[in-house]
Amino acid sequence: MRMKPQEKTHAAPSVTRGRLLIALAAVLWSLSGGFSKVLTKDTAFGLNDPRPAALAIATFRLLFAGLFLCQCCADVISRSGR
Repeated sequence: MRMKPQEKTHAAPSVTRGRLLIALAAVLWSLSGGFSKVLTKDTAFGLNDPRPAALAIATFRLLFAGLFLCQCCADVISRSGR
């Protein structure tokens, strides 16, 4: 007697969750402009002295985006059971 392999059930993606993730992405995208201003303009924080190079700002933005995407991909892969 042959046994059937266990079928994995995946929950359908939630429309509400998708909308919340899009809203979060929009907020994070707009915050990046504010962080750039804090690093390059005179503010009460004084983070512009010495002024960081544009390449350094771009590098750290890429680094943090990459870390965030790696975490998201790891979550998706762990949920899919691969």
